Amino acid sequence: MSRKRPSRLYYFFVCGIILLSIAGIILFFNPIPRTDLLFLGFFVCLTIYLETLSREWSKTMGYSLAAVTFFPVIYIFGHSAAILMGAIAAFFGSIVEKRKRLAFIFNISQIVLCILIASLIFEQLGGKAIILVWQRMFTFILAMITYICLNFLLVTVHDVVQEGANWRHKLKRMETLGWLRSSFGTNFVGLIFTLFVDAHGFPGFLIFSFFLVQLSVLIKKSTQVSVEKKVRQNLEQELLVDEMTQVYNFRYLTKWLNEPADELITILFLDIDDFKLFNDQFDHELGNSILIKLTQIIECCIRDDDIIVRYGGDEFVVLLPGLDKEEGYNVARRIVDEINRLPMVANQAPITVSIGVASTSEDSLDKHQLIRAADQAMYTAKRKGKNTICLWSAQSGSA
Repeated sequence: MSRKRPSRLYYFFVCGIILLSIAGIILFFNPIPRTDLLFLGFFVCLTIYLETLSREWSKTMGYSLAAVTFFPVIYIFGHSAAILMGAIAAFFGSIVEKRKRLAFIFNISQIVLCILIASLIFEQLGGKAIILVWQRMFTFILAMITYICLNFLLVTVHDVVQEGANWRHKLKRMETLGWLRSSFGTNFVGLIFTLFVDAHGFPGFLIFSFFLVQLSVLIKKSTQVSVEKKVRQNLEQELLVDEMTQVYNFRYLTKWLNEPADELITILFLDIDDFKLFNDQFDHELGNSILIKLTQIIECCIRDDDIIVRYGGDEFVVLLPGLDKEEGYNVARRIVDEINRLPMVANQAPITVSIGVASTSEDSLDKHQLIRAADQAMYTAKRKGKNTICLWSAQSGSA
């Protein structure tokens, strides 16, 4: 399957960022004093090392530890040196990630623009000329926040425009709070680095650099462990998911049944009416599409925390934690109503379901008994004419 080409808007956006970065460099790039070149060279070497090392795990963590070095350079050498170092770091990071040409240029321009804006804010508000230390640090922190927010905005807009995704979906996938928390954590280390180098000069740089290298190695190892753990969890999760409908399968239900029952929960036991006859009359591919459509309807009728389980064949169990029987009945009614709105299959076969409802609030605290009660209530619904809902009653066996 060929990948969808980026829209024209994407190219306009990337070109705009590139042009802004070039204009900023032309307007604000000042010569770097020769006396600073050697010290700056050490910063560049450290940045390249941190960039290439952290790029191996930054996709998981959501940031690069190389950003730690940007702010000491802004503070000590000014925006010209910081722009140069940021461009070098982004260049090597893009090579390590094997970015395509346009993404390669965008990555460099994005970092340059963020550093440029942050450093100009710091310098325009007074920078190192501010006498009071706490005011100087407040200005510096404001520049850091600007860098983080602008970087986040540019990356998000880039991905949204490139992929054609909506904002909410993209922000959810990026885990926005986690990303921002990681970025603030990284740049807080950069603030400490800045204060350390400002107080102790080159010896302070060497000491803190050694700390950063060890921290990077430690983070890399811990990230590898986290990734391996996540891979195992994903494999375990795949065993609990029905391949066709992408809802949980009977293995998940077995696991859930073996867990202690300590909360109010209502169970819906759902079965498609005459589905065997439907499969005999039509092909199984059409039947599979009906099962997928059914799960989509159920998902639209329940909450995010509710759980759908494919019990087997055309039977489904819906777990509704925190809901009593009456509330569970209302959910079941929404499902039935939505299914009844479906058009007839092949213009002659309407799809209907029968649902049984049982709840810990009235019926049983034992999960196994609760499943059986909902199952029996579902069969009672079928005996009453199908396309209906039946509430389990402990006195009569159904209602």
